[in-house]
Amino acid sequence: MLRVCFYHNKNIYINCPETILIMFKKRKITLCLGSSCFARGNQEIIPLIKKYISRKCLEDKVLFIGDHCMSNCSQGPNLCIGDKLFEKIDKDSIEKILDEGLKDLD
Repeated sequence: MLRVCFYHNKNIYINCPETILIMFKKRKITLCLGSSCFARGNQEIIPLIKKYISRKCLEDKVLFIGDHCMSNCSQGPNLCIGDKLFEKIDKDSIEKILDEGLKDLD
């Protein structure tokens, strides 16, 4: 399965982001890029997450990737921070979700 990695404001196409995660010991943020989550607005979330990471200077602490499908389509858009799943995310809730999921990285 091909995954998309959003790293330093560039899209990098890789097969195994876990390797990068281990190398850099970063917290993984995964956004579902499946068609159902796309139809529910996940494309609006991507720039907000990138801006949050930059504003909080977390580039060296997190790895932001996209995954094809999280198999939770009816609750999308979906986002995982580490192993925690957040459902029905939107542009109004994303900052609070990121604050919660990344609070120990500040």
